[in-house]
Amino acid sequence: MSKIHPPGGYDMSSTLSSPPNAFAFQSSAWDLIASFADSSLSNASEHFGAPTVDDVVTFAQQLQATGLAICSTDDLEDINAGEPIGCGTTMTVFKCRWKSRKKVVAVKRINLGVPLGKSMLEIHEEEYQELLKSLFLELRVMNHPWFKAHPNFVDLLGLSWDRVEGDLAISTYRPSIIVEIADQTTPTLKDFISWYKRPWSNEHQQLVFDLLTDTAEAVAMLHATKMVHGDLKPENILLFPAPRRLVAKLSDFGFCSPFIENRERIGGTLYWNAPECMVHAPPAIKPFAKTMTRDLYSYGLVMWYALFPDMPYGPESSANESVIRDWKLNQDTTSLLRKHIITHATGLSELNSPLIEHLKDNSTPHDMLWFQIWTAMAELLRMQPNKRDVSLGTMHRILKTPNR
Repeated sequence: MSKIHPPGGYDMSSTLSSPPNAFAFQSSAWDLIASFADSSLSNASEHFGAPTVDDVVTFAQQLQATGLAICSTDDLEDINAGEPIGCGTTMTVFKCRWKSRKKVVAVKRINLGVPLGKSMLEIHEEEYQELLKSLFLELRVMNHPWFKAHPNFVDLLGLSWDRVEGDLAISTYRPSIIVEIADQTTPTLKDFISWYKRPWSNEHQQLVFDLLTDTAEAVAMLHATKMVHGDLKPENILLFPAPRRLVAKLSDFGFCSPFIENRERIGGTLYWNAPECMVHAPPAIKPFAKTMTRDLYSYGLVMWYALFPDMPYGPESSANESVIRDWKLNQDTTSLLRKHIITHATGLSELNSPLIEHLKDNSTPHDMLWFQIWTAMAELLRMQPNKRDVSLGTMHRILKTPNR
């Protein structure tokens, strides 16, 4: 079955200082869909919201109603002899062959070792509970009908159970998620940007815009249903071959959660997190740490990573926490963006800030595109969350500009 797009796209024009339910689709015909998604997620939260998952049996009972394919461990053949193809905070990914379906897939297994002695059992059990919560959050999002229908969410294919020897303290079986496997050369946006050396051709630059547009569509869909991703970064944007081009899809929903103020976990990754999510964030912005504004800031950083040759506070592998903190809280992103923007659009070199009244009447469409990118990124990367006066729907329209 082909995936569907909402007619008319998204209208995310209201600012993020508005209530979450201000998000709406352009076409009134989709109001019912937004309501259905909202009520479905509310029902899911009511029944499965953030329950204490007592054991694997309880978890299996909660999962029974989803209708997912259940695959036996024997039906999955590890292609890489146990070597993972990816690793995250909560899960490790393996490349497997689903023998009965004659299909190569990715299998995501929770990161949990075997306890070393009785003194570690309590910590081990707590860790297992948290990992199961993350896994169930991911399943709940990926198996939601409207996310399953969206072309920019990774396809969930099934569930499996792995036998684990020597961990009788909890269970001899642990759940795994089976998903479609990403591109073999550049499986993530991070790999894609690293693989192709700059300067890029016009065709390659257009593909980068397309991938950023795909990502904006996926996050906008989450926000339209009042969901926060919470860990948006290039490694969580997977790329898949398609007839015309690579397509970006959003993944890793272990920190994803409905927009509610009393969520305990903030989650995310320091390097890509918004300033309000930092441990020592100023009191005035810390209450925004669990809102959609955090995804907007992270998306701005993803744009920076994809469009420019270096990140403002150094590469992630050697980034210093105090340098990251200082940049996010104190730097003027508008002026820092300027030097990168004018390398792409020299016609903007006379501008010190992206003010529309300073644009020349004869500005080319190319210069206008980069002017809009400059304006939008300066808004996305504002330190004050309630002043990020731009939406991902706006980013979608900018990056989809014809004849760019």
